[in-house]
Amino acid sequence: MSVRLWDRLPFVARLLVTASLALLVAGLAMLYISARSDALDAAMALGTQLDSELRTLPAEVADILVIGDFSSLQQNLDRQIRRPTIAGIVYRDASGTRLESRDDPVAPETPDWFAGWLGLRDLQGNIDAGIGGRSYGSFEITLTAQHAINRAWSRLLQHLSILALAIGLDFLGIWLVLRLGLRPLQALDEGSRSLAGGRFDQRILPQGSPELRHVIDAFNHMAGEVETTVQALAASEGRLSAILQSIGDGLIATDTAMRISYLNPIAESLTGWTQAEAVGRPVGDVFHIENALTRQPAEIPVGQVLETGRVVGLANHTVLVAWDGRRHHISDSAAPIRDAKGELIGVVMVFRDVSESYRLRTALEESRARLALALKGADLGLWDWNVQTGDVVYDERWAGMLGYRLDEIKQVFATWEELVHPADLPLARRALDDHLHGLTPQYEAEHRMRAKNRDWRWVLTRGRVTEWDAQGNALRVTGTHLDISGRKRAEEALRLAATAFETTEAIIITDQRGLILRVNNAFTAITGYTEAEVTGRSPGEVLRSGQQDAAFYAAMWRRLHEEGQWEGEIWNRRKNGEIYPEWLSIKCARDGDGHISHFVANFLDITEHKRVQAEVERLAYYDPLTALPNRRLLLERLRHELAAARRHHRCGALLFIDLDHFKNLNDAYGHAMGDLLLQEVGRRLSSQLRQDDAVARLGGDEFVVLLVNLGSQLAEAATLVRGVAEKLRAALGQVYKLEGGEHFVSASMGVSLFPEDNEGPDELLRHADTAMYRAKEAGRNCLCFFEPAMQAAVEQRLALERDLREALARSEFRLYLQAQQDASGRIVGAEVLLRWEHPVRGLVSPASFIPLAEDVGLIVSIGDWVLAESCRLLKHLENRGHDLRVAVNVSPRQFREPQFVEGVRQTLADTGACPFHLTLEITEGMLLDNLGETISRMSELERLGVRFSIDDFGTGYSSLAYLKRLPLQELKIDRSFVSGLPRDSDDAALVETIMAIASQMHLDVVAEGVETEAQRDFLRARGCDIYQGYLFGRPIPAEAFLLGLG
Repeated sequence: MSVRLWDRLPFVARLLVTASLALLVAGLAMLYISARSDALDAAMALGTQLDSELRTLPAEVADILVIGDFSSLQQNLDRQIRRPTIAGIVYRDASGTRLESRDDPVAPETPDWFAGWLGLRDLQGNIDAGIGGRSYGSFEITLTAQHAINRAWSRLLQHLSILALAIGLDFLGIWLVLRLGLRPLQALDEGSRSLAGGRFDQRILPQGSPELRHVIDAFNHMAGEVETTVQALAASEGRLSAILQSIGDGLIATDTAMRISYLNPIAESLTGWTQAEAVGRPVGDVFHIENALTRQPAEIPVGQVLETGRVVGLANHTVLVAWDGRRHHISDSAAPIRDAKGELIGVVMVFRDVSESYRLRTALEESRARLALALKGADLGLWDWNVQTGDVVYDERWAGMLGYRLDEIKQVFATWEELVHPADLPLARRALDDHLHGLTPQYEAEHRMRAKNRDWRWVLTRGRVTEWDAQGNALRVTGTHLDISGRKRAEEALRLAATAFETTEAIIITDQRGLILRVNNAFTAITGYTEAEVTGRSPGEVLRSGQQDAAFYAAMWRRLHEEGQWEGEIWNRRKNGEIYPEWLSIKCARDGDGHISHFVANFLDITEHKRVQAEVERLAYYDPLTALPNRRLLLERLRHELAAARRHHRCGALLFIDLDHFKNLNDAYGHAMGDLLLQEVGRRLSSQLRQDDAVARLGGDEFVVLLVNLGSQLAEAATLVRGVAEKLRAALGQVYKLEGGEHFVSASMGVSLFPEDNEGPDELLRHADTAMYRAKEAGRNCLCFFEPAMQAAVEQRLALERDLREALARSEFRLYLQAQQDASGRIVGAEVLLRWEHPVRGLVSPASFIPLAEDVGLIVSIGDWVLAESCRLLKHLENRGHDLRVAVNVSPRQFREPQFVEGVRQTLADTGACPFHLTLEITEGMLLDNLGETISRMSELERLGVRFSIDDFGTGYSSLAYLKRLPLQELKIDRSFVSGLPRDSDDAALVETIMAIASQMHLDVVAEGVETEAQRDFLRARGCDIYQGYLFGRPIPAEAFLLGLG
């Protein structure tokens, strides 16, 4: 009952009652705690006072007790009794004297229950009055607790008054807060109802307390988000509707009761139902499908989707029957529609009209059946030979032709070789080899083959290469076998001609005079002439193109009569006047007396074959990018020109041209830009040469120019070549305007003159290549003639490269260190230098093997080894207490490796070396290649603590533009500038400039190659930080360096 009454109370009343009860309970609890605390404090205070009185009273009256002045003692006790808490004092001595002084009792001001609840009682205590070891009696002191009880009661009344006031103020405050705060709450209630009713633009004016204003702001924000979401949802639904309306497939959506909820326009067109007519109907009323073969109703996939919850597709041969009876072959799939919880709420079907593709597929199947029937009717056995593996696929007719079952035939090329008559095999193999090497347009041979019953049967084998590799080698050959035993027994019956009429080859049958009797359909298809138009006329009258002269035809007829057949390529003319090539085969048919009765000619239009052959030749002999001759054609032309030069005592030359720094352009602008430049280079070279000369592209940025007829003396030829080379170099050096930008490129050229001794084309090309590399070494953009000493150098380089590739595995590399000192002569670091101790060559100079390692790609693995060994050395120095920096040179190629930064980080982690003691020396040339990536990599390593120094500063492309962007800590002055100090004024000015740049940019400076005290003094006077050179010590093995440190 009380609960129901409480539920009926207004919120305000319940809030007031609850708050008041809470405050009352809290206040009473505080009063209880405070009263109990006061009682405890009062009891403790009485006890403390009693102890104090018992100690001090005997001392105060000691003199009086000694002289026995009891009158003065009484007076003293009376004075003591007037103190508020002392209720009485009693003195007794051994003689029975008793003095007593008592105060009037304190009137109680509290109810009895309160005094009893507090639990305070009067205190009484006794003490012996001993003076000088003698007892003069005892005192009994009684303290009253009534004063403390009265004070506690008074404090309780005060607290109750305050509590009552607080409850009243609480009532008033809650009432005021609710009165003012309910208005915003009412506004929130009304706004929420409006929002729920669909008014998404509903907003509430901020009012009330800061908290309510915050709630109202949150409501307004929520309403705005809801409005935005609703608008986005509406837009999304509009876009989805537009998509469904515009897709090229039909789409039908259903609910779980298989009733249609949506049709797009394509579905309306295919079914004949409109959206308004179809919605709400069972899907089977609108989407009626049948099996195309049986015309029996097919199951609609919607039910399957509802049962399985998976995507379902229609079977093949499905036809959609429209409302108006139209029939469409369709492909279809149905998929489940699920809500946000994954519950199945419907099905969507997507289908398209595939009537045309179905018709084409049916026609293709019929065509294949006709082809199989034709092959069967022609009794041709099929074979397909994989030239690479030797496997051959024979069909049943091929095996049956010889009386075998297919499972009795091994599907390999050797099967054919074993079955062919030994006397016929060489000719058959030769014909096959000629075709494989491109000497004949197709393979054709007549030979005998042993049948299962040991009889020999004549077989006509025809085939053609159907697949080639990139080098023009045959990969697959496909062909047929035809049992021509009957034709061989009676060729005059011309049964083979009837069979041939079913082939794709054109057939002409003439009488012994050469007048046409019959032609087949292939003849009409190739020439355009019908049989009626050519019957009774000679082939020459109808088809002659004028491309062959009378001598050609005379030789053809002579061979026909002598050998009974003729075969070859001939050009004829179609009915429309077009001249075309054909491969013509003519054979004589003889009667029983051996006289010619007929001529049978069959031919193929080889226009496409010749086009393909020309394309194959172009790809085989010409560079596809520049259309220039490639290496293969160049070597053939060079072989021809070498022979001519020796025969006519004329000189020629081979120029090997390589573009300088072409890789930089390729890397910076991409391969497409590089291809454009290579094409333009090809055009410029071609435009500068005579008609008899030739230019070829070998690949990449390498070109070769062949110059012929340069006189009879090599000296004269060399002069002419130099002039041509300078003309070519000038042409190549002109600006290239590509894709709106301007680019420049130079070229290094190597020349090899011929003829000399017995040099062949490959050797000449190799000599020119060697000379070109010498031109590269000479500074690029120049011309160099081949000399025999160059070849020796190349061979030495190859031997050195071979040894270099094995040096790491054989542990032939050694680390040398050259000390670096500061101005005071203290060793502060060392540069790591690499030496190669070869077991035969001895100590190989870095100048010999470092560039070679760069060229052949070994510099990365060598550089990684140097870095790892240097870090181990650095850790060893740290363990021995040496605070030295170790500088390691980094190759540009090593620095550009994708894993370089991670490799340095891993090496430091593996060795435990401190990165702050590691300095990586990089060259200025490295900075030109992708400056952004260089800065990124340097910054990553700098964050690890690794320092960077620019080696040989001032010798490359020194630029403040990149210098200020790089995370550098050190510049290294090249020894070429130091060597001239202090005498050379130019070197002095350069060094002072470098020192000034370093000072302004707060970079350390290391001067290398310091060999004299004068050089050191000059550098010290300019503020150089660190010195390195022979003046302070030569590079020594790492072990000796460590030993010298102690």
